[in-house]
Amino acid sequence: MRLLETGTLELKAFLGDVPPYAILSHTWEDEEVTLQDMMGPRGHASKLKGFAKLVNSAKLAQQQGYGYIWIDTCCIDKTSSADLSEAINSMFQWYRGAGVCYAYLADADADVNLHDSSQWASQHFWNCRWFTRGWTLQELIAPANVIFLARDWTTLGTTESLAGPIEVKTGIPRRVLNGKETLSSISVASKMAWASRRVTTRPEDLAYCLMGLFDVNMPLLYGEGEQKAFLRLQSEFLKISDDETILAWRAEKSEAASKPYWGLLATSPRPFRGSHNIDRPQFKARINLHPIDVTNRGIRIPMRLAPFPGDRSQSVFLAILQCHNRYEGLGCIYATLLQRVSGLEEQYARVCPDLLLEIRDNHFSVPCGSLTAAHRAYVAGTNNNDSLTWDNLTEKAWIAVEAHYMNMDEQLIFVGPVPRASEPIAGMFIYPSVLRRVSPKGWLELVGFDATWSRSDNQDRPSQEVYMVVFDEIDDDDNLRAASLDVTKLERRIVLGCFLVNFHFRTKIAILRDIASFIVVGLEPLPQNPFGTAPAYTRPWFSFANGTDLDDVRKRFNDPEILPDISQTLELPERLCLTVEFSFGSHLSSIFHKMELVIKNYPRV
Repeated sequence: MRLLETGTLELKAFLGDVPPYAILSHTWEDEEVTLQDMMGPRGHASKLKGFAKLVNSAKLAQQQGYGYIWIDTCCIDKTSSADLSEAINSMFQWYRGAGVCYAYLADADADVNLHDSSQWASQHFWNCRWFTRGWTLQELIAPANVIFLARDWTTLGTTESLAGPIEVKTGIPRRVLNGKETLSSISVASKMAWASRRVTTRPEDLAYCLMGLFDVNMPLLYGEGEQKAFLRLQSEFLKISDDETILAWRAEKSEAASKPYWGLLATSPRPFRGSHNIDRPQFKARINLHPIDVTNRGIRIPMRLAPFPGDRSQSVFLAILQCHNRYEGLGCIYATLLQRVSGLEEQYARVCPDLLLEIRDNHFSVPCGSLTAAHRAYVAGTNNNDSLTWDNLTEKAWIAVEAHYMNMDEQLIFVGPVPRASEPIAGMFIYPSVLRRVSPKGWLELVGFDATWSRSDNQDRPSQEVYMVVFDEIDDDDNLRAASLDVTKLERRIVLGCFLVNFHFRTKIAILRDIASFIVVGLEPLPQNPFGTAPAYTRPWFSFANGTDLDDVRKRFNDPEILPDISQTLELPERLCLTVEFSFGSHLSSIFHKMELVIKNYPRV
């Protein structure tokens, strides 16, 4: 740590014990004196405009009994990336360790009486540039004693005497300014809110200036941009904390409309502007011991999910956060909207990030403009339902969350940093097999199905091991191939394959009967969700079908004007039925939809 000797204005380096020192907080102006200026030709530094700032701050520190002062302009070698990184990672502690901090407001008039109750005096104080800069936030909070100085170096007051006006301007509670509440007891959302209206010259510094506030150390990567730097800051914080208020942010509506899927973390402090009063639980909030796991692919986090009422797609959920309103306690808790983006994994994305839902008495409201026309009609048509009501005055839908979801166990989910639609599944396959089911009369047996799978490219592929359709090989219909490989292009149910199954049913003493049926398989899009965000994955479908010709069956199910009914059970003797169940399986080093024929009891009417 380099310090400037207040009597001689000479720089000295300290590696071990550091003597008592004062510290300067200011905003940079023209011709600031750098370390290179101080080490340059004699008299060079004194010719710069910023030299007066060094002289006056050193003089004030000496008058108050300090032999040394730290000033960032000349005590950091900004030509050395190692020196700069060490300084920025240590800066919060350096300000905290100072005996006094001088906050020099270069645009504050000396004749303003800040103890005057007039609005003009406070407004003049608030308008100072010092209150808008990112770096000065930690310089206000870290020191135990901050003295505010006007442009002529006369004293305006201290954090203790000016706590009222400072709290109004910054949102920082006076109990924090006066040191009566520790910084560690303040939620992440509140700290982010303090920084949400501040700016820095270099975009990455908007994240780097907050490292001390969150007790995080990380390397500086100038050039990575504001968003990457801020995401790194939050990721590093989540490695040492489970404070879920970091997820309680709200984007501007225009920004939220720029893309369908969002990560859990905000891209800057700005979305926290309304989060001053969001607090973390006072008491233990989790039963399980699953930690938040931050990886290079995203965040794995335990969350309590509640299905969004009336969502036919079954893909949108309320993610109930472990945080509440500071003034309402558990009477107001918060939730975000997550959409499932994979049919294979518990993988989600935040959607509609302009909505941060407040749940009171198991009810929350959603602006009508955020819902699709179909869901607005659904809500309006259920006004007599206690779980869904429409407020014409505020144009909001009031929706109930079923109570058991508020108390259910958390599940472990994964959210990527830049979520996107699910990668396509390679195809479908089914293994030839013999199904048997014991009945009172003896064995019922399905002994197999035909030796070919009729695919949509009209090519038959015999196989003794597996019957399958590979989506990437559908080359006679570009639209069909694109729809099977890109979920965003699938607008209706499509047929991808069809095969004939022969059933031979017998008991121990006789053959009951033979049945032949086609099984048609394909993909279909999810139904529209209440917010109209794009579905991120497709789901497989199947239907039993009567007929004698493969092409005729396939044509019938492919015709968008006919859309035959889907039949998902085939009646068998002995009040049994056959159905198909889908799961995922690995084949040819890829993930496929795996089909399995299952005999079940026929459902009772």
